[in-house]
Amino acid sequence: MGDKKLVAIIINGTQYETPKDDISYEEIVAMAFPEQGSNSKKTYSIIYRRGQGNKPEETLSPGGFAKVKEGMIFIVTDTSKPEDSGTGEKDEGGKEEEKKTLTIIVNGTPHEVSQDEISYTEVVKLAFPEFGSHPERTYSVTYRRGHGNKPEGILSAGGNVKVKDGMVFDVSETSQS
Repeated sequence: MGDKKLVAIIINGTQYETPKDDISYEEIVAMAFPEQGSNSKKTYSIIYRRGQGNKPEETLSPGGFAKVKEGMIFIVTDTSKPEDSGTGEKDEGGKEEEKKTLTIIVNGTPHEVSQDEISYTEVVKLAFPEFGSHPERTYSVTYRRGHGNKPEGILSAGGNVKVKDGMVFDVSETSQS
């Protein structure tokens, strides 16, 4: 019996190698959040992309498995409600004081944001940090997995869009000649 070839996969922007043909929801969560251990109170959303086929983006449910292919990208977000965290810290007024952060995906890379809306410029800078130095360049920004009233669309220069945890942005340069 020969050695099993390692296959490279990407989880939340970090590359991992696995000899497995199938990987479970639980294994992916453990790789994405090793500090969590087996905290069964937490809930996660896992979106993965094979980069080919009829269904380029799929969701992996608890207890489920995904067939592993070279270069697969997994985006794992903690979807637990704040009260699930177990900290119970409250401010003097009795309200929980916690700045809500959301994870958005820009060109396959997760980014934490704390605002309710994001601008075209902010999204482009996340994808292309040199954006401010090149005003001659133009970019196309599309999004999906947004809020129910507008789950997908195009974000135009000067525009803003309300963000949602797990929202996906694709930014590409559309340079003019």
